[in-house]
Order: sequence, then C-alpha cells, then structure tokens
Amino acid sequence: MIEKMKFISVIGPKDQLDTVTRQYLCRYEIQLENAMGELKHLNNITPNAELNPYREAAGRAAEIAALYGSKATAVRDMDVDTAMERITEVQNRIQKADRETDALEKELKKERGLLDAVSPYQELHFDISRILHFKEVRFRFGRLPVGYYERLKTYAYDDACTIFEKCKETEDYVWGVYFVPAAEAKKVDAIYASLHFERIHLEDAYEGTVDEACRELKEKTDALEQQITAVRAELAKELNGMSESISAASKTLAYESKLFDVRKLAAFTKAKNETFFILCGWMENKEADLLKKELEEMEIEGESGGGMVKVVCNGKKVISSISIDPKAVDPDDVEMLEDLIVAAINDAYSVADEEYEDKMGMFGGMI
Repeated sequence: MIEKMKFISVIGPKDQLDTVTRQYLCRYEIQLENAMGELKHLNNITPNAELNPYREAAGRAAEIAALYGSKATAVRDMDVDTAMERITEVQNRIQKADRETDALEKELKKERGLLDAVSPYQELHFDISRILHFKEVRFRFGRLPVGYYERLKTYAYDDACTIFEKCKETEDYVWGVYFVPAAEAKKVDAIYASLHFERIHLEDAYEGTVDEACRELKEKTDALEQQITAVRAELAKELNGMSESISAASKTLAYESKLFDVRKLAAFTKAKNETFFILCGWMENKEADLLKKELEEMEIEGESGGGMVKVVCNGKKVISSISIDPKAVDPDDVEMLEDLIVAAINDAYSVADEEYEDKMGMFGGMI
C-alpha cells in the first residue's frame, strides 16, 4: 500500500538543531533531503560546513567491536564522552601491543633471514665465524644450477686454483662455498660467474659451526614467536573482558555519527541577528498524525502565587489536575484563591500554546 506523503520544513534556532534531531527526526520516519538543494532558489542560506567529529571514532569502534565486542544483543547505553574515552583507551592499548609485536616481528624477520641464509650450509663442519674472517683466502657462499655444477667438476678444477665445498643439493641447485687464494680471486670469480654461480652474502653474525649457528637461530626464532603469541593473547584477554563496554561505546558513537550526518543535511539562514537551521524532507501522513497526537498528549504545568496553585493540562488544554497549597486557602479571602486558580490555568494554557506553536512551528506545513 502506498502511503501519502507530505513535504515538511523543519525550522528552528541553530542551537536547537541537535535537540530536534534527537527528539524527533530519529523517532519518526522522515526522509530528509539536502536543504541546500531543495532551497537553492532562496537567498541568504548557507550549507552546514561542520565536520562530523564522530565518524572516525565510530569507524574505529566498529572495527574493534567486531573483534572484541559483546555477542549479546542487548547493549547498555553509554554517554558519548564516556564512549569516546573508552574507544581511545582501547585504541591506545591496541597500539601499545602493536608496537611490541612490530618490534618482535622485525627482530624475528632478521633472525629468520640469518637462518634461511645459512641453513643450506649445515654440512659445512667448520667454524663459520673463522671462515668469515679469513684474510689470505677468499671465500664465496652461494649456489649454482645442477647442470653447471657438473661442468665445474669436469672442467673448472683443471684450470682454476679453487676448492668448492658442496653442502646441499636439490633438484635444481647445488649450494656450497668455494675458496680461492686472494691473488687468484678475480680470475676464479669470473669462472664461477660463467657457471651462473649466485653469490649469497652472509652477515658477520654467526658463532660456531653452521649446525650450531642454525640451532641457536632456531631457538631465537621460536622464542620470538612465543613472545608475539603471548602479547596478542594478553591483549585479547584484556579486551574480551571489556567486551560489553566496547559494544556500548560502538553503539553510541555509531548513533552520534548518524545524527551528525543528519545535521549535515541542514542549511542555515539569518534573521533578526539570529541564525536558524532549515531541514527539509518527506513524512508519511500517519507519522504526522503520531506527532500531532504526541503534542496533544504532552503534559504542561502552569502555576501562580509562587507555586501555591498548580494546574496540569495537556496539549488540547484539558485540565487533568489542580493542586492548592493549604497556605493559599483563606476563608476570609475566597476571591484571592479564585484569582490564583484562574491565573494558574491561564499560565498553563499559555505554556501549552507556546509549546505547541514552537514544536509545530518547526514542522512548517506538516499539519
């Protein structure tokens, strides 16, 4: 069924924009349009240039809540300041853990690099630190294709002053290290280069034999991996204990961000030295009726005599109660009491008129 719609204009003092947005626009189905686009024929209107202060925090909160938020469907309410503080607190805790894991992962990458570089040479049963400090003999760690290794054995040894110590062989490559006197290094390097030898530079960071260095590096990498796991586990435990408040903060910030985006659709205009907001949109007739009913049923209190006589009525000006302070009852001056009652009623009616006109005036042309 197609519902009939009314085009409405919501107008009010700029400082009431937030109140109107919260009290009405989020409770009633109103399809808002960009006021600047709808009112482009008018002069003296400006767009709402305010930046949404909650969007970034709401986005961060949603990401955090997806990882550590409560799975419960009912989430307690939280005020926006507390929500911002909670998400900032959680984000700072996450960043601290990230800094710790980043440092550990950087160290882990370095140690793994050292391990990967030296592990193919585990069959080399020499003190690697001594090899790395040879002075009269040059050494070259690396690998060459299997086919070229066969050529090396067949031809190169006959013409070159070099020793190649094979350490590891796979289907494609042979890893090893060759030694050559310093005086012959240039010539021998050229021979190995012609055999597609790929040199691998080892850092001066090893102690003992290659096998001993590999064991030590493996222990280091295992310890670093355990530290990284422990940091992440500690973070998860801490934040899972805050899951309810994380979800509450995320809910609040998402709501506040949405409200602010509604505000962005407003335009502003000035009249009599006061700035007013303008919001435009469409509203179903039944929604307009609900709002009208709410306004009619609101309770308004009027008083007189400094509160000695109080009258409560609704938006239709139907009196629901009258309360009289005993001090206002003077048997010798009934006329004064009557005047106080009339004044209280008139005050209540006046407030009702003001409330109704103020609220309905914000919804121009709606009802």
